[in-house]
Amino acid sequence: MKKAFLYFACVIFSAGLAFGGTISNVQLSGSSPYCLGKMVTITWTATGVSQQVKIQLVKEGGGFTELIVSGLAAASGSYVWSAGQYQGGSASPADNYRIRVSTLDNAAANKSPSFELESCLIDPDIHNRLRHMRIMIKWPPEPDPCLCPEIFLDKLRDMLGNVRGNLKLVLLKNGDKVQELGVFGRGKAMPNSVKPRLSAENYGLLTKGGAAFSLGLLNEKGIILQNIVLEGAEQKAVIR
Repeated sequence: MKKAFLYFACVIFSAGLAFGGTISNVQLSGSSPYCLGKMVTITWTATGVSQQVKIQLVKEGGGFTELIVSGLAAASGSYVWSAGQYQGGSASPADNYRIRVSTLDNAAANKSPSFELESCLIDPDIHNRLRHMRIMIKWPPEPDPCLCPEIFLDKLRDMLGNVRGNLKLVLLKNGDKVQELGVFGRGKAMPNSVKPRLSAENYGLLTKGGAAFSLGLLNEKGIILQNIVLEGAEQKAVIR
């Protein structure tokens, strides 16, 4: 009798698993790290699932589980996700995130491989073009009481388009900061040009050579996203 009961219980348990179905192969398009706000496609496979599906963002080891969307069809499918977004907020840049796809009652569930979210003020697809970009500069001939070469930003502004957040522009000499040129983005549009006021030493190095000057693009945390070489100096007479 006891053996028969155990056999019957196992049959019922197995039938319950089959009835509940499975979710597997949860994947994200592209590759980690993902820029916050970038559109990413989440896909999954559902077998024998009868309940609707929900998607959650999970932070492994951090006790972070937030709902992205629920009420999706009880079937294999896909969902276009704005990376980092969940109902009521946005995740912080970090690693060890995973996407969890499950039925509404959590009877069937599966997670994606872990990935990283990062803050990208500039579309990463634009970085290759920025690496090859050159910024034109010009200055008046000496003696110049201002020592203010003009750095043209119009092509840079057009290439960047609408950035997410703010960008800080700095003048760099051999990789070291010489002067901050302004913060642009949400609240202030990038101008056509800027004129940094230089010391006589830096002005001489810029106009005659002897140091590598570049324009640095920094994010809101002060991390340099890109260096753009300054070149194409053009002497221009001063009208006084």
